[in-house]
Amino acid sequence: MADGATNCPEISLASQGESLRNKEHLQKAPLDTVVVCGMGPVKLQDVQGSERLYPLQPYNRPNAIAAKLLASNNITDLVITSGTKTARHDKKDLTDVEQRELATSEGKLLADTYNRARGKGVTSEGRERADQIIEIDSSAKTTFDNIIQALNLLDQRAGGYWSGNLAVLSADFHGPRIKEILTAFGIKNSRVLSAEKVLIHYGYRGDRLYPAGDFGYGKSYEEFEEDVYRGQPAGLENLQDNPSYVTFELAKIQSNRRLQEIATNLKAYYAKKNIPLPQAYEEIPLEYNDQFDYEFLRSHLLQIQFSKHGYNGEEYKGEDGVKHYRELAAMVGKETEAFLQPAPSL
Repeated sequence: MADGATNCPEISLASQGESLRNKEHLQKAPLDTVVVCGMGPVKLQDVQGSERLYPLQPYNRPNAIAAKLLASNNITDLVITSGTKTARHDKKDLTDVEQRELATSEGKLLADTYNRARGKGVTSEGRERADQIIEIDSSAKTTFDNIIQALNLLDQRAGGYWSGNLAVLSADFHGPRIKEILTAFGIKNSRVLSAEKVLIHYGYRGDRLYPAGDFGYGKSYEEFEEDVYRGQPAGLENLQDNPSYVTFELAKIQSNRRLQEIATNLKAYYAKKNIPLPQAYEEIPLEYNDQFDYEFLRSHLLQIQFSKHGYNGEEYKGEDGVKHYRELAAMVGKETEAFLQPAPSL
């Protein structure tokens, strides 16, 4: 994965509606937006003498380069790199790299990697295109929030409510959870893309996407990945059966119409499963009403205390369960391959 060098200014929440550069001349792509999920906590390689941000956490780099390939090959008209500051250090005397970790958001780290990446087989025109269509969100704290903050940015750019198609790009293991979130939120014209499958599609070797041996976490990548997969079913199950796992996140939605749509869809998602809902859901209007006090609704949604339980099911328990979850992730990979072949389209 060769690297070049460009700079990308970070977009503050106050100026999210502004493009980085003039994009009017760009040809329309199959996707309006690709949201790139940051992976935390932010952990950097200690590269002496460099001001660049080199991710040690193994998933940020593939996510960023996959996004660069999609942008360079005219698959998307906008890339949003997403994620807040997630590094934590309790000690007082911090090294230079630890100080940089604290100051760096996942969104900024993704963007720095995106800007350095040349991309296999990408033309100079493609790289120029990619450089023009990236924006950074440094506020998203969770996967739910990656999607919500991206929609906030898009709604703001559209003057209130955005209507288009989007893809959420992340590592294979993340795919099933993201897909379930898009379903629960009722976000139409959306899909999940596997970063690994994007890279392989554009000529990268699948056996070289991730590090070998102990890469800085005191374990091999294979052990690291296995631990990651073991942790996924609990998050998926909490979304499916625990409204307090996600409800408070809805208060972050800035557009009243968007809030109405997502809250209504989430309510129906749980009602279909006969799962009891907090009282706040009873306050959601039957349909969008510009006379309704949506700030009142937000204040009540925000009062729902976050909770998360351990995995209680049987489907993804033990070795067979992890294997089954990997099969779910593989399905997202196949959907990504189908999207990219022969010509991407929704």
